[in-house]
Amino acid sequence: MSSNPIPIAITALVFQIAMLAESRPVSAQPLPTHSSRGAQASLTLPTRPFGWLNSPPLESERLLGKGVVLWFFEEGCPRCIAKWTELYEIERQFQSQPVLFVAVNSGTSRNELARYLERANCRWPVICDEDRGFEKACGVPEISLNNIMQCRYIAADGSMQIANWNDVAGAARSALKRASWSLDESKVPPGLRDVSKDIEFGIYPRAIERLKQEYRNPEARAQTQYLVDVVKQHAIQAARDVEAQLTTMDSSQKYLTIQSYEERFRGLPRPKFLTDAKLELSKSADAQPMLRTSGSTR
Repeated sequence: MSSNPIPIAITALVFQIAMLAESRPVSAQPLPTHSSRGAQASLTLPTRPFGWLNSPPLESERLLGKGVVLWFFEEGCPRCIAKWTELYEIERQFQSQPVLFVAVNSGTSRNELARYLERANCRWPVICDEDRGFEKACGVPEISLNNIMQCRYIAADGSMQIANWNDVAGAARSALKRASWSLDESKVPPGLRDVSKDIEFGIYPRAIERLKQEYRNPEARAQTQYLVDVVKQHAIQAARDVEAQLTTMDSSQKYLTIQSYEERFRGLPRPKFLTDAKLELSKSADAQPMLRTSGSTR
């Protein structure tokens, strides 16, 4: 790394991210409160990419001032899969409001959980809580065939609250108290509200893919420009943070941090400093087990 790497790398990233308009086809972190950026909330979220399905890890700053409903479920219940139809209908009732529905499954392997989600046609962000650490942190009694579903919500102030599993809509209404959008909704076309919501909550890959599709239409470019600019700003800031962090990390921490950034902004060109960092990691014996697991050092 150069003695002053951030300006060089970020300048390159600005140029690369501009390609968004032209493209063709570890650990957990505290959730800050809405009322005070210096305070810490009572809940931590998984930050490693393999701890999530259908989404990159949700970041605390993206949840600040918004609501999140957490649905804990037992995938082994033979009749409970029918519950998802009801849950999707509740989600649709709140689709224009600043609340996100997140599913949590504990004690199941990632591969088995992915197969279940496919059968349930679930596209929600899902926390894969294999060791039940998140379940315990939320104070949820162990999910099993004797306790097949539970509900919690994260309020706009960052606090985690108990909710009635039989009133998920009520949990969403409670989560929405004092919640608000961060982006200027007057600049978002009605047809891109879902994209704006993905950006608000940090589900960037889905938003990036949609923006690429929209931007290819010359008539739609002016309408998408605001959201394209927001994604650029978020990616540049995240890259700046990552580059600063890498200077003080060991090999395993570097690998997880790079992996997290790449998953969060999948669909954008990788900044050159990350490519260089991965090449350096490929020569590190400490990082070899993780690199072999990922199947790539590119």
